[in-house]
Amino acid sequence: MNSRRQLELLIGVGLLVAVLVATASLAYRNITQMRADANLVTYTHRVLDELSQLYATVRGAESGQRGFLITGEESYLAPYRNAHEEAREDLGRLRELTSDNLDQQKRLTRLSQAVESRFTALEKSLDVRRKQGLDAARQLILTGEGQTYMRQVRQAVDEMELHERELLKDREALNYESYREAVLGILVSAVLGLAAVSALMYLLRRYLDAEKTAAEAIRDQRELLQATLASIGDAVIATDAQGRVTFLNGAWPRQRERHWTKCSGPTTRKRAPLSRIPPHAPCAKKWWSTWPTTPC
Repeated sequence: MNSRRQLELLIGVGLLVAVLVATASLAYRNITQMRADANLVTYTHRVLDELSQLYATVRGAESGQRGFLITGEESYLAPYRNAHEEAREDLGRLRELTSDNLDQQKRLTRLSQAVESRFTALEKSLDVRRKQGLDAARQLILTGEGQTYMRQVRQAVDEMELHERELLKDREALNYESYREAVLGILVSAVLGLAAVSALMYLLRRYLDAEKTAAEAIRDQRELLQATLASIGDAVIATDAQGRVTFLNGAWPRQRERHWTKCSGPTTRKRAPLSRIPPHAPCAKKWWSTWPTTPC
């Protein structure tokens, strides 16, 4: 019975450990998935920000161009020159951010061509303004070539933004689903953990109760045995494996006194032969040799 209780307790501990490992693994998986989904959402926002920044940069270049065309002052071209370099940097970041999306890479190629064409048209109008004057530059602008390129830029940006917003919607849904799974996993883990702890406490309580019951039964048996041995009229001696006396019943003093009373002095006392004492009980042999057990 004791071995069975111990086995049940070990099984309970094993189940508790298994539940803890399983819940920890589930929590790690959910957190990792949430992080991955959140990173995708962040990437999508970065792409949208870069697209907005690129379009604003191109519009800023147009503003610098208009200032120079009207005044002829080179100082107005500072925003234009900065915008061209910034646009190239924006395109480089967009290419890196969308490197895992083939469709977006194709759209980005068209966008890059439209941006370069727009800056080429701007540079052409600036050269005409420097060499031929304001009227010639005005006639070039009226052809609408620059606006055509700008519409292409706007169209390419809109296409990429539309695709990214669709991705954003899907990724936010996945992120929310991962969040729900994580919360559900935490609740399930808590319930399973409480159940496992409760089961372990129950098994531990049963084991302790069984140990207590067994200890009480042993104590009762020991008391019964001692009472039985104490009621026996003959002397009873118990020794351990080393021969040390561990128990003497109440008849021993009377038996010893009776034997000594029969003997008239030390010269007539006879001692029990040592051969009667087991050889593995030296302490009992030494003690027993002083107690006459044979008639005088």
